[in-house]
Formats: sequence, C-alpha cells, structure tokens
Amino acid sequence: MKQYKLFIDGKFVNGKREMIQVINPSTEEVISEVPKATAKDVQAAVDAAARAEVSWKKTPAIERAGYVKEIAALVRKNADFLAQIIMEEQGKTWGLAHVEANFTADYMDYMAEFARRIEGEVVQSDAPNENIFLKKEPIGVAAGILPWNF
Repeated sequence: MKQYKLFIDGKFVNGKREMIQVINPSTEEVISEVPKATAKDVQAAVDAAARAEVSWKKTPAIERAGYVKEIAALVRKNADFLAQIIMEEQGKTWGLAHVEANFTADYMDYMAEFARRIEGEVVQSDAPNENIFLKKEPIGVAAGILPWNF
C-alpha cells in the first residue's frame, strides 16, 4: 500500500505522524495512507510559503505564468494516472475522473493567461494636479479548502 508524506519547504517530511487511511468508497478497500498534519506542520508550510513569496512576487507575472503552464502540461501528461487516483479515492467513473484531471490543467492555463491582462488604474485625486496610480502585485500567501460534491 502506498504511503504518502507531507511536502513542506521543498522537501518531503519524514518523521512519526499519525496516518489516515484513504478508502475507496466503491470497494471500501484501503488504497493508501496519508499523514495527519499537525498545527505545527501547517505553520511550517505557511512560513515556508511566506519566505518563498518574497522572491516569487519579484518574478515577472509572465514568468510566473510560465511555471503554472508547465505544471498544467504535466497534469495533462499524467491525466490517466491522476484519473485512476481520483477514481479510487472518490469513487468517480473513469470518464468523470479523466475530465476532472484535464479540467484542472485547463483551469491552470486559463488563470496563467491573466499574466498578460494585469492592469493598473489611474484615479483622479481630490487634490489639484495630482493623480493616484494603482499597481497590482501579488499580495502574499493564500490557501483554500474547497469541499465539493457531485
């Protein structure tokens, strides 16, 4: 059975952690185990992301987009493998799982394209002979948890 590790600060983290069994809802078979992250693990990941963000936000948007597009290409290249995992983990049909893997890549490409559409704004000030320039730039580390049901 496959056992996964946490990935924090650019490396897989070893050490004793409580493991959570991942169960195929269609067969009730245990298909893998994943580590149960602690609050300390989460804080370490957030801290690492905050450190990385300092140089990341200085990278031109189009270059950042290139990295996202590379990841999207890897998702497409591994769509069959990812669909198999999605099927086993979520009990989806092959077709739905395959669409989900490819849609993820499409979504990443779509968002990466916004690197060419980042715009600022010029706002007229209340003060005479003054303009306010708004410049958009990365705001920092963000995380999201999305519950989803079909």
